[in-house]
Amino acid sequence: MKIIGLSSFSHDATVTLIEDGKIKACYSDQRFTRDKYNLAPIPSMSLKALMEDYNLTPTRADVIFALGNPVYTNDSLIKEIVNVKSEASVYDHHECHAATAYYTSGFKEKTLVFTLDSTSSTNWVKDKITKDDLDTFDKQTFKSVYGGIFSGENNQLTKLEEFKGAPTNLFHYYGNSINCLVTMWQKITMVGYEFKFGDEGKIMGLAPQGKLNKKLYNRLIQYIKWDSIIASAFNHELQILKSEGWFEGEQMKDFAYTWQKVTEDTILKLLQSIIKKYPGYTKIALAGGFFANVKVNQKINEYLPFDEIYVVPCMGDNGIGLGAAILKSVEIGEFKNNRWDNVFLGKGYSNEEVFDEIDLNIFTIKPLDPSYIAEKLIEGKLIGLFRGRSEYGPRALGNRTILCDPRKKENHEYINKKLKRNEIMPFAPIIMSEHISDVCYAYKSLRAAEFMTLCFTVKEHWIDRIPAVIQNDDATCRAQIIFKDRNRFCWEVLEQFYTLTGVPVLLNTSFNSHGEPIINHPSHALNHFKNDIIDVLVLNNMIIEKK
Repeated sequence: MKIIGLSSFSHDATVTLIEDGKIKACYSDQRFTRDKYNLAPIPSMSLKALMEDYNLTPTRADVIFALGNPVYTNDSLIKEIVNVKSEASVYDHHECHAATAYYTSGFKEKTLVFTLDSTSSTNWVKDKITKDDLDTFDKQTFKSVYGGIFSGENNQLTKLEEFKGAPTNLFHYYGNSINCLVTMWQKITMVGYEFKFGDEGKIMGLAPQGKLNKKLYNRLIQYIKWDSIIASAFNHELQILKSEGWFEGEQMKDFAYTWQKVTEDTILKLLQSIIKKYPGYTKIALAGGFFANVKVNQKINEYLPFDEIYVVPCMGDNGIGLGAAILKSVEIGEFKNNRWDNVFLGKGYSNEEVFDEIDLNIFTIKPLDPSYIAEKLIEGKLIGLFRGRSEYGPRALGNRTILCDPRKKENHEYINKKLKRNEIMPFAPIIMSEHISDVCYAYKSLRAAEFMTLCFTVKEHWIDRIPAVIQNDDATCRAQIIFKDRNRFCWEVLEQFYTLTGVPVLLNTSFNSHGEPIINHPSHALNHFKNDIIDVLVLNNMIIEKK
């Protein structure tokens, strides 16, 4: 069967195709709309592209649809799908998160699965939508769930418990006011002078530059209540903190450090209680937008007694459609828990399509040569990579990536200037798999590091050798491990760079300018090249340079 999974009414709506139990494609709508924070009732542009690329139509008998909550039944595309197929399966928001984490982990042992995101998970409580349900929005029942504990074993996922918030709905008739951590992070970004919605990562990136303020710590932690409604009090506290200057200048650094510390302590304490309540688990799989916080993931990896943690690469709501498709595929007996080797599942373009976009009056073309790329990196050039299919999830992992020499500290400021980005955020390294334990204190959960989903501490003798990819205040890095058999081209560039410099590391950042999604079309790459965002461009198997 061909199962199309949809995450709808999401800030990162995504469409997924699973065929005969195999994940074939995952297209995120923001890559097509070019609106990074687009709230779409359904991922219409990416759905159209996927259907065209795989020659699918809703009327085919072997095509079925699975939706992840929240669902807005009055959407025209949902109506069209239900009218054509008679019904569409619907799956719980956090079960979808949990499914992405467990079924792509490859863990064969009994696995603890923990999901956590914002409190805005509004759920259609029935397991399917039929024609009778269309135009009946007022009859929907709503609940808010912002986290869950699950057990994964023998290809089955079992819910153990969930964290419930106050009722809510898509039109905010009544507010969802439970103070879960993710919602609190969002509220902070909306209050701070230098931040906006979606900037939680900047607060995390700023945190190591500050120091702990114990009085502020005690003021903040009292508002984290998993079972009481005190959001209005927290909002009032934020306004007081704003008037005291905590969201500007040097005080913002201390606020960021203290809030990150509150977050880490809260999660470690919560997970310790969960471990005590549900003993016997040696593996944990994590999903939900909260686990984009790579510093929290590092603490879980280092401080808790799990042999291995796995953070699904599509940890946010972009994973909901995939989770729905997985659950449907498991339901019909096709999908099996398997190790996810790569997430190059987005839109790709043939060499012919790419070549048609190249203006030969402006650019020259050379055959692909990893050694030439390594030499250009040593010369200080920024190399843009647009190869194969785009990455699924928020991280650029080698196919829509900008590479740079990590040995020069000033490259951090140089790239920020070129890409018009905020200097707070540290850049990430890609490291040859053979050398990860030489460079970092990285001895477990290397699986998660393939997808750049947790931090490691850099060993002392490497700190001064790769300063452009290290958080200088705490000597950590958000490393991506590159394996030869799973990303051959990037591995070969690293090998050539290592041969020439003795450094098996490169700086990797996403191929986009500030505020825009990762590029999705070869014209995006060429336009950035024309605008001097990069110095050399790799398009599929071609090296492009300016005349």
